[in-house]
Amino acid sequence: MGSDSTVKRAELKLCALLASNNLPFTLMDTLGPLIFNTCPDSKIAKNMSIRRTKATAVMKVALEDKLSEDLYSILSSPGHYFSIIMDESTDKGTRKQCAFTVIYIFPQSDKVVTKFFDITETSVTTADELYKCLKNSISSKNIPLSNLVGFSSDTTNVMLGDNHSVYTHLKQDLPFIVCIKYSCHMIHLSSAKACLLLPRSVEDLLRNLGSHFSRIEAFKEF
Repeated sequence: MGSDSTVKRAELKLCALLASNNLPFTLMDTLGPLIFNTCPDSKIAKNMSIRRTKATAVMKVALEDKLSEDLYSILSSPGHYFSIIMDESTDKGTRKQCAFTVIYIFPQSDKVVTKFFDITETSVTTADELYKCLKNSISSKNIPLSNLVGFSSDTTNVMLGDNHSVYTHLKQDLPFIVCIKYSCHMIHLSSAKACLLLPRSVEDLLRNLGSHFSRIEAFKEF
């Protein structure tokens, strides 16, 4: 029978696989039994018992801090520059979430990678408060703000306005920072503007096709 330590190590590696490849926790409901089914003579596979619930707990309790520390250690290294993508929720709740993603060069492979960095809550969504959230998120992890060289967000005034925004605050502290607007957001705005020039009948036709042929078989037959 596989020892407890070898079984635990195997379960930790499977959870790390999910984290490093952005895979869903629900995969563990299939992956665990599949490993045992394909390796029935393995004592370790036989004694592993991990599904989505346990995988989630392992990630939060055992792996989250370690994986986060590795990321923070890279970003805090002298001369290791990174960019950050910032976005806030637009729901009408009293508390809003502000999420951060970082883009940097992974030292071991020299490849550009994108990783989830942090998510915080705030009840005030002014430029001053959002910039405070950004600075606190970085400084609380002992990462020097001077390592930040790029900033990206949507095109709202509070984020990228010319007079008073998160970006103008950043520009005061980091004069050489580069700002890149969300490409997907810009494409959406351009497409929406272009569609206004199309006749209304085009959109009506597409909508009516979907409602008239409610069954895909009828549409194929047509």
